[in-house]
Amino acid sequence: MQNDDPTRPCPDCQGTLHRIRLLGGSRDWLDVRYAAPEAPQNILGTIKLQGKVFGMMCDRCARIFMYGDSGIPELDPPPAGPSPEEW
Repeated sequence: MQNDDPTRPCPDCQGTLHRIRLLGGSRDWLDVRYAAPEAPQNILGTIKLQGKVFGMMCDRCARIFMYGDSGIPELDPPPAGPSPEEW
């Protein structure tokens, strides 16, 4: 998702959604990706990916939303430790 405006209104409370970093069990950035449910694995065990998942959190109600981004060229992991200003 080419996101020139990194905020959007919350559909629940009309607060403002801001991009957040998704973290795994460590402090590392979690690069969540998705594929079609029927996507087969090749002989090496890899699956054809369709896009990335990113999160946004409301500054008023604290609800977190997950969105899919099918921008295939952007499937590379983000640089380590981007700040919200870089989104």
